[in-house]
Amino acid sequence: HELVRALVAAIGARNGAAAVRVLAEVVDQGHDMKAYCGDLVEYVRHLVVASVVPAAADLQGLIEVPPDDLRQLLVDVTLFSGDSLEEIFRLLTQAEDHLRMSPHPRYVLEVAAIRATRVENHVVVSPADRADGAREPRPTVSLPSSVPQSPGLSTPRTEKVIAKDDRRD
Repeated sequence: HELVRALVAAIGARNGAAAVRVLAEVVDQGHDMKAYCGDLVEYVRHLVVASVVPAAADLQGLIEVPPDDLRQLLVDVTLFSGDSLEEIFRLLTQAEDHLRMSPHPRYVLEVAAIRATRVENHVVVSPADRADGAREPRPTVSLPSSVPQSPGLSTPRTEKVIAKDDRRD
């Protein structure tokens, strides 16, 4: 479960390198990639549900997790907007389908995780502000100590796009 959370944290931080390192740790610990992906899909599904249910008490019966896990889930949901969670869920369920037939399940999941880190609209909505739609800046995300962190994990990478007319030939 710690490695599922670590990958969610890497995706929330929009850090593809950290996501790949988490998956390397999954492999190094001997976990089955298909089972891990299933756990990841389930966790992201819980995040999607938590993003649309306004009160934690209303999640009873919708998400079956222990109280400590529910508290962590409510923290994790603040890393994303509802739209980005739905897109991440779509990417991961698509990867789960591809894992069944792929001779390279690690590669399938790595590419899906990298794509998930590139999903736009990662926005924090605090539990107090969820009802009125007010948004706050995204907090720093830290990965478990078992996953090596790269410099700049807490800040999203900004890529400069050069228009065709602005290129120097």
